[in-house]
Amino acid sequence: LPGRDTEPPELDLALGEFRLIVRVTGLTATGWVGYRLASMKAGDYLNLWLHHLAINAATPPGAAWNSHWVAEDRDVLLEPVADPAARLTELLELFWQGTRRVLHFFPRSALAYVEKLRAGKSEDEALGAARRIWAGGDFQTTPPESADVYYQLAFRDTDPLDAEFMTIAATVFAPLFEQARGEDG
Repeated sequence: LPGRDTEPPELDLALGEFRLIVRVTGLTATGWVGYRLASMKAGDYLNLWLHHLAINAATPPGAAWNSHWVAEDRDVLLEPVADPAARLTELLELFWQGTRRVLHFFPRSALAYVEKLRAGKSEDEALGAARRIWAGGDFQTTPPESADVYYQLAFRDTDPLDAEFMTIAATVFAPLFEQARGEDG
């Protein structure tokens, strides 16, 4: 097959104090496509969002790419971002903070929090949804997010679903959903 031995393109981005070098597979003529043969999870949203920001930050001025994620229960299309480099830098700064101290970011709980806010629920209701994912519930079939041994070690006698958690959850997930179109569920 033609192009079979071709290496995937490599992006080399200078973003403030960061330099991000990534080899990107899944590129098409109109953008990036990813998939997983399972229901959409918080990690899938993060994968989609990071790829989307990186390819859009590397795109020449005047061009913009969409990104698309296909899962069993959702089909998510992200439209181009106005300032992808700034968004990506914001996430890199959070990552860098997380290398120096424990951040109050838990992907599944954060996703539940932001999804409730998007649905028009109050901050208290959204935090309640996050707490159900964090602590578990009577009808929950997956282990609670707090069952992770690393989370237990880091947050053993504290409530990590605090103001920092809410701020980081919104920083990570809210901009992603601002760009999302065509989401089924």
